[in-house]
Amino acid sequence: MSEEPISRLRDVLKFKTVSDLDGNGEPILLDVSETKKFNQYITKCFSEVFEHSMVECHVVNELSILLHVRPPEPSDRDPFLFVAHSDVVPVDETKWKHPPFEAVLEDGFVYGRGALDDKGSLMAFLEALHVLMRDNSDYLDREFFVALTHDEEIQGFQGAANVSLKVQELLQGRELEFILDEGLIILEDFKAVLPPMAFIGVCEKGYMDCKLSVNTDAGHSSIPPVETAVTQMAEAVVSINRTSFPLHFGNSILHMTLSHIAAYLPFIPKIVLKLLLSTVRLTDWLWKPVLSLDRLTGNLMQTTKVCTMLRGGVQRNVIPSCAEAMVNVRLHPSDSKHDILARMRQAAGRHVTVEVVGRCWEPPRCSSVQSSAYKSICASIRSVLPHVGIAPGLLTGMTDSRHLAHLARDVYRFCPYVIKRSELVMIHGHNERISVTNYRQVIAFYTNFLLREAFSVKRH
Repeated sequence: MSEEPISRLRDVLKFKTVSDLDGNGEPILLDVSETKKFNQYITKCFSEVFEHSMVECHVVNELSILLHVRPPEPSDRDPFLFVAHSDVVPVDETKWKHPPFEAVLEDGFVYGRGALDDKGSLMAFLEALHVLMRDNSDYLDREFFVALTHDEEIQGFQGAANVSLKVQELLQGRELEFILDEGLIILEDFKAVLPPMAFIGVCEKGYMDCKLSVNTDAGHSSIPPVETAVTQMAEAVVSINRTSFPLHFGNSILHMTLSHIAAYLPFIPKIVLKLLLSTVRLTDWLWKPVLSLDRLTGNLMQTTKVCTMLRGGVQRNVIPSCAEAMVNVRLHPSDSKHDILARMRQAAGRHVTVEVVGRCWEPPRCSSVQSSAYKSICASIRSVLPHVGIAPGLLTGMTDSRHLAHLARDVYRFCPYVIKRSELVMIHGHNERISVTNYRQVIAFYTNFLLREAFSVKRH
């Protein structure tokens, strides 16, 4: 493979397509012109795709792109959809080893905001499609869509939500067989006794923002009351933070994950694990405390919550009359928002109001691990990374697919980034990077997957 794909990746990482919240908490792109320049760049670089006679390019809400790829003859299979986004989260440049928008190449790694989330996936897919449409378009035998959205990091209401309407229009009453979106990755060091593990997201947690508010009398700080709005809010936040939500293991996605992982264990641990998993109703009391000791698996068993914003007071010597806090909640598929909200209200106490702000996203249904699409993802992983184990998993975050899931039978959330557990903090954190070797593997994965799903060329 030539150096051009690496050069193009570095080019797009230099576009500051940052999305954030403004002073009023409203989602915005900090510089719309950067997103426009990004779109112009990929349109020019991948002209074999965007200008191909079998591809219709739709610009959605000015900044998102939807490609509709159609073979000359209709297929008997329903179309599928690939989704990726061009926007990135804000950065603290002082914490980075290299400037986050200069795409520095050092020691085999490309540094830049968006290298993993999600420009790397977006560009790798276009690289794969670019070569296939240039060299093998005569073998295209299936219709599919490519959605390149612009505001996933701020919940996708302008991008993916409008793309969903366009896809629905173009489907003309049909259904997508599946959606492939960003999501889980390959953990190089998941556990010492296991090979690197690829986790394919078959479900994702739901999302809920809760506003805590308390109102009391204002006053002078020289005559303080026993309780103030600030102290009541502080007690409520601490109480909610200490509240444990139910742990779910039996018949959960984590149980399914461990069942698949068992196949990669040495013989004796494999037999023991399979035995314990088969008697989960008897051993549930054992699994929950053991798995909850690991933060990664513990978060997969329950709804999580974290206080993300606090506000109260306007002057150093004035007792404030009100205080507010925001708590972000990620709903486990086995929980309901009503039960979690009731538990939070009980923990907050009678003086503090707890209410949902914005839209609450319930967890979606779990996708099949028996479908041809899931099997194609697995086969493509094995083709490129034969030493890697594979298991279905639960994505704790959210993706643009939540706006589109109602159009599809299944949704899979995966990209074959190979990283260590300690490097997970790079995603939305500092020093985000991808190795040149791994980026080439991501391109190879998408190439293999497209050959399996959309082209009648011999599979490799």
